[in-house]
Amino acid sequence: MSSPPDLFDPATRLLRRRRALAIGDPFLFDRAVDDLAERLGSIARPLPRMLLIGALSPTWAERLGAPGRTVTTWEPAFDGDELEIPSGPFDAVVAVGSLATVDRLPHLLVRIRQALESDSPFLGTLIGGDSLPALRKALIAADQASGGSVAPRAHPRIDAPTLAALLDRSGFANPVVGVDRLNLRYGSLDRLVADLRAAAETNILAARSHRFAGKRWRDRLEEPLVASGAQGRFEERFELLHWIAWSPPILR
Repeated sequence: MSSPPDLFDPATRLLRRRRALAIGDPFLFDRAVDDLAERLGSIARPLPRMLLIGALSPTWAERLGAPGRTVTTWEPAFDGDELEIPSGPFDAVVAVGSLATVDRLPHLLVRIRQALESDSPFLGTLIGGDSLPALRKALIAADQASGGSVAPRAHPRIDAPTLAALLDRSGFANPVVGVDRLNLRYGSLDRLVADLRAAAETNILAARSHRFAGKRWRDRLEEPLVASGAQGRFEERFELLHWIAWSPPILR
């Protein structure tokens, strides 16, 4: 039986991640990194060997570090195989904004669990759930107003119950997934796109259209968005999923 086609384009994902690295600190994940550092600090034992999956800022490893802790950084998009995780064992694994566009996520979660010491934490954050509802609606409306078919411009996003179930099926113990809803106001489409680019969250679907949509299509996209908000500023919502789960302890 043949495998289903990949949902995401790995070459484009690589380009998007490299561009985000060049841009610098991604605003959308900045608070999440501090929250993750606080959660790591609340774990009442040393975590000397940590793997950080995805680092769109060179400051993240330092902010998630601690005295006596060695942080290894790994970027799945930069490897030929997104499942070639560095060899452990690690005392903790943290993933920041790097798992939402992995095609073989269940397999990667198993690899992460196998790379952990027993009874060790896996925690992280990603943009999921019902994120970007205003932009999604506007994209569909702009395509329809242009008289063509609706193009694949926004990828499906994992929600909290699905992520919790995936962690459980991958062999993690006690998975807990929370949702942080962030409502932001934008004065232009360009500002929203800039935040998405800095977080490497723009379209990398393998089936996306490669045809230039044109200025008229863009106007049809932006004008209703800006008009929908007060004083020319529209609201967009992001749902950041935060999780923690544990590799199973060794029963003696």
